[in-house]
Amino acid sequence: MIHKADDSPCNSEDEVLACWAEYFTTALNHPPGTVNASLDSESASAAPSLEARVDEPTLVEVVCVIKKLRNGRASGPDGIPPELLKCALDPVSRVLHTLFIQVWRSGRVPSEWRDGVVVSLYKEKGP
Repeated sequence: MIHKADDSPCNSEDEVLACWAEYFTTALNHPPGTVNASLDSESASAAPSLEARVDEPTLVEVVCVIKKLRNGRASGPDGIPPELLKCALDPVSRVLHTLFIQVWRSGRVPSEWRDGVVVSLYKEKGP
């Protein structure tokens, strides 16, 4: 049984939906982290990982990743489905590669890339 914030049981489908909406809003949406000077100084003195690649992404890698995207998946915040990226593989991969190289070289990741969208889908399995 689903309970409201005051621990009383939900009595209708609308109340259950409201409880789930509140739960996911609280669980998944939070303000961005604050700057921490000690973590910044720690990261500046950290030894590089020997397993992490440090070379720029290649056009071949971008093409391979686009080809591996699964069809029928939802679009991201940009509204572009995987099938559309695959249909225009050559121009899309070249533009994305150029963008990735700019980000790689500048070290500045667009803030939009740091956000994620999580959607909970009930697949009619279980209670």
